[in-house]
Amino acid sequence: MTYGDIEREYITYIEEASLLLGYSSVPKFMDIDDYLSLAKSKISKMAFEKMPYHVFALDRAIEVLMMLTEMFEAPNKDLRRMALYAQLRRSSNITIAFKEVMSLGLEEPARVLTRNLLESNELAFAILVSSEFSERYFLNDDVDQHKFWKQEIAYGKIYRHVSTAYSLSLPEQDVKDYLSHRKKLKNITSSAVHCDDGGAFRGIATPVLGENDLVSIRPFEAISAYAPNHIQAVIEEVYMVIGIFMNAMQTKEYNQPFSLGSHEEEYIHTVLCAVDAFQKLFNKSR
Repeated sequence: MTYGDIEREYITYIEEASLLLGYSSVPKFMDIDDYLSLAKSKISKMAFEKMPYHVFALDRAIEVLMMLTEMFEAPNKDLRRMALYAQLRRSSNITIAFKEVMSLGLEEPARVLTRNLLESNELAFAILVSSEFSERYFLNDDVDQHKFWKQEIAYGKIYRHVSTAYSLSLPEQDVKDYLSHRKKLKNITSSAVHCDDGGAFRGIATPVLGENDLVSIRPFEAISAYAPNHIQAVIEEVYMVIGIFMNAMQTKEYNQPFSLGSHEEEYIHTVLCAVDAFQKLFNKSR
């Protein structure tokens, strides 16, 4: 059965329903692809005009995260390396999904993805700094993953590994503050996961970026006033991930999974240049 066959079947059902209801005309169903394409085009144009830095920097964040992920792709039997590849691939996929959702102006649903990204990266941090965690977490049939999640990840237990990872990129005195900020961001995005009333209201009344006290009550008509800060939070998260992994690559205790010799010199050159440019772009005052 083809797409066209299914479409014709559906049209038949519409025609039958219209006849049973006593109507002579047959309503047309919406072309969702056309509708969303038009909406994305409209939102993208506004985004380029109102927040050009965030649009560009998010693309670069996705780029460097994808490059970092590919550093761990190698056909060998190193399960820790494979675990890092799988986890970072998950994170890079989430950032791509985040971009796509934000490109439709859907800032509230994108919060669910941001929460998912934070948790995915925390697992990547734990795999990076703890071979024991990696061994028990990834493709281990001898471990009850439900119990493992409760014992090693849930209820803040993962933060001991996150703290160790942070210490690779931050002065010791700053780690506590960054962890506190991370927990706050997870709490904010958690409200979207659990569908709080504020998110429901923003779904029908979007505060318009650049317009004080103005809301849009029509879907796909405006960029949320929360969008720039939200995008910046994701860019900052990727910046932190890159900093941690680049420093781990230069640390004997943690650099074994990188296996840089398995990559062509040209690829390593491209990655290092992109990372340096991304970090400078991020750090420049605006």
